[in-house]
Amino acid sequence: MIHVRNLNLITCGYSDDVNVTELYSEYLTFMSNNWSNQVSTSLFQFLGQPNNHPAMPSSKQCDIGQLSLQGVMQHLKLGSILRTLYFEKLFAGTTQIHTNVIAYTTKYRRTFQSLNAFLFGFLKSDGFLKIPLNTVTSMSYCFEDCACPAKERYYKNAITENNKRIRSNSDVLRMVEDVSSVVYTFADGSFIRDPHYLKDALMAYLCHNTHLPCLATKCVYPLQALKVFSYVDWDSRQLGKSIPRQKYCILSSYGFIKIIVSHLLKIVSNEKPKVVLYSAHDKTIQFLLTALGITLNEAVFPPYASRVIFE
Repeated sequence: MIHVRNLNLITCGYSDDVNVTELYSEYLTFMSNNWSNQVSTSLFQFLGQPNNHPAMPSSKQCDIGQLSLQGVMQHLKLGSILRTLYFEKLFAGTTQIHTNVIAYTTKYRRTFQSLNAFLFGFLKSDGFLKIPLNTVTSMSYCFEDCACPAKERYYKNAITENNKRIRSNSDVLRMVEDVSSVVYTFADGSFIRDPHYLKDALMAYLCHNTHLPCLATKCVYPLQALKVFSYVDWDSRQLGKSIPRQKYCILSSYGFIKIIVSHLLKIVSNEKPKVVLYSAHDKTIQFLLTALGITLNEAVFPPYASRVIFE
């Protein structure tokens, strides 16, 4: 997102004239009060780590690679929905909720902030700040099983296959380059010809009701954005069929599936913990769902605030 034109003009928060939901207001107040008081809990001990993550996005502007205030709202809503479905079934009669929940996040600020918002929507103030947070260093959640030379070989094969497919669609490539020349402020060959990067950049405007960019007399039009999205939709289906990509995802998700199975066995045998949460990345979900044999577009490129639930 660093090279997206007019990024500083895109508002990623809620405008002052929009009614903020009760849950959102409650979360803002709760986090503000507890942050100012520096509560000695797992959450704020985590905040004291070298990463020094703020508990909330700092402004209504779109920070590069970070969670937006709209993203906070998405995770609050998701947590609230799952609270309605699961809370009483899981925690009825339990006062020590924090002993029944395990939460993981990667070292990135956006996954930490996403986890905070989800946990508050799911638990409210019922032990929210007491939930122990565990950090992992890998986006794939590979834990002790990250090293795999064959994985990198399959990744390179998948990239070669993907680049060849894009180059074979010369009309699409020209359109992507044409639109990219307006959307990006810096022409770098590593992403200016990639329709998937371009879709992400265009979403920054469209998701926040901002006009598509112009450069001098040259503008990006909605029909062009629609063509980019249509191609990405088709390309995602091709990616889902890619054998090198499937093998890469299977190997990448091995450590994650191993730890998920381990926790599921503990839940079955000990009835504890009740809930294990992993605040992860789109790639984490890509790897996991592909390894499970799911090839839908949503598995190849998961939408924002996606979730996978095992019961």
